[in-house]
Amino acid sequence: MRWLAIALLLMGCQQEAEPDEGIAVGNPGLTSVSMAITDAVSLTSATGTLNRVRFAGAECGGVDLTSYIDLPLDLALEPADFDFPGGPWCGLILDFTGPLVLTGTWDDGVALGDVDLSLNLGSVSLGAVEDALDVDQDSELAFELAAPGWLDDALLDLADGETLDAEDPLEHDALVAAFADDSQLFDDGDGDGVVTEPERTTGPVATAMELRFESAGAYINGESSDAAQGLGSACGCSSGGSPALPLFLLLAVRRSRRRRS
Repeated sequence: MRWLAIALLLMGCQQEAEPDEGIAVGNPGLTSVSMAITDAVSLTSATGTLNRVRFAGAECGGVDLTSYIDLPLDLALEPADFDFPGGPWCGLILDFTGPLVLTGTWDDGVALGDVDLSLNLGSVSLGAVEDALDVDQDSELAFELAAPGWLDDALLDLADGETLDAEDPLEHDALVAAFADDSQLFDDGDGDGVVTEPERTTGPVATAMELRFESAGAYINGESSDAAQGLGSACGCSSGGSPALPLFLLLAVRRSRRRRS
């Protein structure tokens, strides 16, 4: 009888788990992605893919949200844009797929050569400078990878005609650290998608910081920031139903009958 009670309880829980309607978030603002420049380097391409953005909000009165965008980047040409969902946020984590490939030339006034870099960025995590980053449909933000002059030190030991390629693992990791440690998010006051000196002087709204993020948080796709999909019900059951439940119920009934006989 106990098995039958458990089965009926599970069935009741399953029936209560209606298809998820999603969690409403505010109208999104706009965020542009650009890369800080180094005066001695002229890039012809800077290509990569921003796979997803994780918005950390649970610690700031909101929810943790993951947006899968698969945004192609060529930051040597122009900034790339993605929606920043409305609401209070503690920060965001940008996850890159594959390497960021940079090609071009360098010229420090004494020597010159080519640039051929392939950098595995992984993730870049930014935390709000204030208690929370409030975003609405009027928000325009500029995310800047690395910081101005981030390649200067890499050029110091290069001879004339030498290629900056960072094939040495230590050099590669040092350049990747420039993205992880020095990337920042600014208010984009003029809406041009890049960080201008007045905006830099005002200071960032988010800077490099480790964040707590619930990996099982809500999900949205890259085309719509109106709702988050994929949250289960309060009872923790799958809203889609379990194919094993009828079998479990059948076994429970059989056990009950055996005990009666």
